[in-house]
Amino acid sequence: MSVADAVKRCEQYNIMPNFIYTTFRSTSDHEKFRMVFLVNEKIHDIRVRELVQRSLMILLSEADVQAKDASRLLFGGKKLVYEAYDNVISVPPDLLNAVILYIKAGSNPSRDMERCC
Repeated sequence: MSVADAVKRCEQYNIMPNFIYTTFRSTSDHEKFRMVFLVNEKIHDIRVRELVQRSLMILLSEADVQAKDASRLLFGGKKLVYEAYDNVISVPPDLLNAVILYIKAGSNPSRDMERCC
């Protein structure tokens, strides 16, 4: 998935990142990047954090599954490729509605909903 494709997917589901940056291993042939999202409230409950992470991983299914661990440190990168610092997503309304729309549009919504929940 390219940065442009990722932004297009986010626009489709109205879940926009604050910024996107390329990683040190990114090349023009194989873009590697990280997307950073801002939620509208502090998250104190690990279950809510997991819901947010899982929802974003469903919407951006091409994402690196190794990057979902809450204890993982992510380092900087080469270059900012997208900036929109006013973007904020609401948990749960915006995020859950986006996931539901994404699942409904898939080839097997019943299976995908079960995997999600």
